[in-house]
Amino acid sequence: MGLKLAFYPGCLVLQRMPEYEVAARAVLRALGIELEIVQQATCCGSPVVESFTADWVYLAAYNLALVEQMGH
Repeated sequence: MGLKLAFYPGCLVLQRMPEYEVAARAVLRALGIELEIVQQATCCGSPVVESFTADWVYLAAYNLALVEQMGH
C-alpha cells in the first residue's frame, strides 16, 4: 500500500496559482503518493496573522483537527 497524504492547497493556490497544485499532484503521483483532499477546510489564517489577534491560531487548529479526523 502506498503513502496517502492529506492535501490542503489553500485558497491562494486554488485561486491564484493553480499550476502549483497541478505540479504538486503530478510529482506526488509519480512518486506513488495518493492525496486525500481536506474537506471543509477553512482559511489557513495567513491573511489575519498580522492583525495582532489569535484568530489565525483558531483557523489553523481547525484545519489540523480535520486532518487528524482523517487519520493523518
